[in-house]
Amino acid sequence: MTAPRHQIRRQILEVTVQDREAAWRLQTELGRIHAQRLEAVIDRCCTELGAPDRLQRVALVEVDLGQIDPDHLERDLVDKLSPLLREALAARIREEDEKTALRGEDPEVLSRLELVASFARTGNLPWWADSTRPRLLDETLGLLLERAARPLVALIRALQREGGALTRIVRHSRDAQLWALFGALVASSQADLPPMPVELVALLRAHRAVAGATPDGFRACVWTGALRTACLEESPSDGRVGFWRDALARIALQAGVSLGALLSGLHAPLGPSPSAWPGALGAVMQSPGAAAPGTVGQRPGAGEERPVRETGKGEPSSDLAAAAAGEDLSLDPAYGDADEVHVDNAGLVVLWPFLGHLFERLGLFADTQFKDRRALHRAAGLLQHLCTGDLEPAEYQLPLARVLSGMAMTEVFDFGPPVTEAEAEECVRMLTAAIASAPILGEMSIAGFRGSFLIRKGALSGRDGTWLLRVERASYDVVLDRFPWGMSWVKQPWMEAPLSVEW
Repeated sequence: MTAPRHQIRRQILEVTVQDREAAWRLQTELGRIHAQRLEAVIDRCCTELGAPDRLQRVALVEVDLGQIDPDHLERDLVDKLSPLLREALAARIREEDEKTALRGEDPEVLSRLELVASFARTGNLPWWADSTRPRLLDETLGLLLERAARPLVALIRALQREGGALTRIVRHSRDAQLWALFGALVASSQADLPPMPVELVALLRAHRAVAGATPDGFRACVWTGALRTACLEESPSDGRVGFWRDALARIALQAGVSLGALLSGLHAPLGPSPSAWPGALGAVMQSPGAAAPGTVGQRPGAGEERPVRETGKGEPSSDLAAAAAGEDLSLDPAYGDADEVHVDNAGLVVLWPFLGHLFERLGLFADTQFKDRRALHRAAGLLQHLCTGDLEPAEYQLPLARVLSGMAMTEVFDFGPPVTEAEAEECVRMLTAAIASAPILGEMSIAGFRGSFLIRKGALSGRDGTWLLRVERASYDVVLDRFPWGMSWVKQPWMEAPLSVEW
């Protein structure tokens, strides 16, 4: 049994007083009482009423405490809140359970589908998800493939129409999950293919087919192209050969080369004689045809497919709701949409004066700007490594790192290989320098610095052409005033917009 975890998106204390002067005095006192007493009451109620190892979600709970004696403010708030909140929360949980039972839906499945949809479209997780778990998406795909393969397949077929959504899933998932997803897509279509075709096995090992392609980059192209083709519910007229002709055309599109160039490049990894190539690949080489990928979900040639490097913007596609509705499921936007992004590394902003030197030392800079997109992505991932020490940072952990590095929020993240030993050593040197630059920290260790300041909850939002970061305070934050640098505003030459910090 896992320890209970409660995530609250927003808490509002609304108090009516007689005059403005009393309101100002009360505001400060309410903040103290909330932090020292009320949060514990809320947490205790959630723990007592929540079912262990089960996801329960409640959109809104309102509690009216009635008249409060200002002379006994703290006592009255605590004494009244506990029973009234317990009663109101229990009622809302019963209502949600009854609705779920009537619809015959599994709330865990619905939540996981919403998580996949949110990550694929934006690179972020819903506000209620645990972003500290770097393999959360793999775990989610595994659960859905086991318990809700049909709704997941419908969702993937809708998501792959949205620019880089499918590529984002591919880059973040391990091969084991992608093989299972490919098998589920093929099983739900008319394609006559085994769940692990030899053609795909061979292509995943053939990164030398495209000049300059990294193994990770070519892997993403192959998986994205293969999964897009598997999303077609109708089988090509020429069967397996047609499937791989279409898949190779999509892989070429992902890689930014022509189909002819890709086929020619396959000679190096697969051998000089196409007749010896695995499965249908040789037949495609001998008769490539006129493969021009259309919008996935249509036959090739029926429309123009956007390259995956484009990122979808705007309102959520109705295809997502339609996909879920087709499986008698509905994704509730009340739990997925947010006007701010919750982060667990808000304290990363403390390091802003040292970032430029770090990027220079790592060879990512050219005249205070990143050398290329690859360097930019590397920098964003290394910022997360500074906070946690993770060697393979997850994209959904990077909203603040994107702001501090100047990467667009919707750009599909491509970190490349895990953090190298040289990069890790340079990050340790930078953290050591940051601690030494604040004498108030004394001999604090890097682990202590991360736990005390860098790993901190916060909320990131846009406001008037700038970013706003609100950081959750802790008792030892009093030492921040003794740091020899400020944090109210952060703007570096490589950042797209300034960052305002409320700490």
